[in-house]
Amino acid sequence: MDSSASVLLMILGIIIRINIASADQYTFTLPVYVYPIKHFPSYGSASTNRIFLNYFQANVVNMMVNTSAVKNESFQEVFDASIFSTTSSSSELNLNAATLINRMWARDFINEINMYRMSYIHQRYLCASQQLMKEPLVNDAFEDMTFDEPLDRMVVYQWIYHLQQSYTTFMTNASKLHLKWQSVREKLNTDTPPES
Repeated sequence: MDSSASVLLMILGIIIRINIASADQYTFTLPVYVYPIKHFPSYGSASTNRIFLNYFQANVVNMMVNTSAVKNESFQEVFDASIFSTTSSSSELNLNAATLINRMWARDFINEINMYRMSYIHQRYLCASQQLMKEPLVNDAFEDMTFDEPLDRMVVYQWIYHLQQSYTTFMTNASKLHLKWQSVREKLNTDTPPES
């Protein structure tokens, strides 16, 4: 895959955003497509280091774009949930909703930390890629040890692997409570006490 193809994939990934909306409910933007990375030997056919890096470039960009978008939307969701005024005739349902909102605030705090971790791993990946290509480093603070082939490619691969692990943790954490809140909010909307 050449650089123009990877740029095209990145642009398409950013444009193809799928929204799920229900009336005036919070709209959750599903992440742009991120394909699972394979084991390192699957990328051994790359004849040059540039081709090797092109295998991952669109994925890395999409992971960072998705993370930022979902973080912002998760914050908007919990902010909207915190000022949601509809109450149910069931005190148990009201308590569950309040508990869930508190957990959503905790989720966002944890995901903020996860974002810092992803940002660090992303910087390490970028520097390892620059070292692989024998390019000047943009940030010397993230310089890795230098290795001969194929270990230099393995270093890049390991940073991508860890980035995807962190990404999966982030998205799982973001989506679990999102789905629970949608269900609780629907129950609150359909189980309101009669007006007096």
